[in-house]
Amino acid sequence: MKQIVMLKQFIVDSPDQINNLNKRFIENNIRVNIPNATEDLRLKSRKIIRLENWYENLKGNRKLSVSEIVDNFKKLNNYYLELFKSKVDLKIDNVLGLKSHQTLLRYLVGRLIYLSSEEDLKMVSAKISDIPELKLQYEIIRALISLDISTILRLGSNAAQAAAQVIKIKSKVVKCNIITPNKYDTQGLSIFKFHGISIEFNEETKVEEPLFKFASGNIKASKNIDDQFLNEFGALHGNTESKHKETLESLFNKNESFVLDALESDYGYGY
Repeated sequence: MKQIVMLKQFIVDSPDQINNLNKRFIENNIRVNIPNATEDLRLKSRKIIRLENWYENLKGNRKLSVSEIVDNFKKLNNYYLELFKSKVDLKIDNVLGLKSHQTLLRYLVGRLIYLSSEEDLKMVSAKISDIPELKLQYEIIRALISLDISTILRLGSNAAQAAAQVIKIKSKVVKCNIITPNKYDTQGLSIFKFHGISIEFNEETKVEEPLFKFASGNIKASKNIDDQFLNEFGALHGNTESKHKETLESLFNKNESFVLDALESDYGYGY
């Protein structure tokens, strides 16, 4: 997706416009959260920046404005939406053709999750509700619209990450009706907390797992427990206030992958 390459360049070229672009994205139902450039990335030497600007001007390139980027994404949404409408109701009578058709639908719906309005996504979810191969995409849309993550947690931590990535653009609070979360539910719940999303539980629900406490900002929860991963995680973090959300929303290197987890059913898709 060349738009992601364009966004990464925008982050480096115009860090002072990131908040403005995020605001415009939200106003236009675009669920791509633009990470902030880290201090190290911003503080490139002025000599290098001048050299890069000279070279870009020589090539005739120029920096894109916020409005141009938003318009580009809106056009992309219209293209994907019309293509989805033209393909979703096709009747395929052979196994190979059906598999190819479902792959295309998964490709389109994954992108529409980031680009389309909730009204359009309701239409999309109704069309794919009976397609088992698009179960993940269907549940992400349901969770996004209802802000209830009870079902998406049952699909595993990858599903939770994909859902959290788009839900946090809409809301900082979700609901969970699971009374007794198992360890896999807890992993998913922790992912939402890492993204800075609060979770409203039933009164009788209690989550005592150290990972969930750590994700919730209790850094000491990783200390003195029999969990090597969490101990190392806590050591890397340090005895400071929680930096989870800030870390997830930062770009540390211009060549770092920009991961959009809802684009694939089994794993994130990086650019």
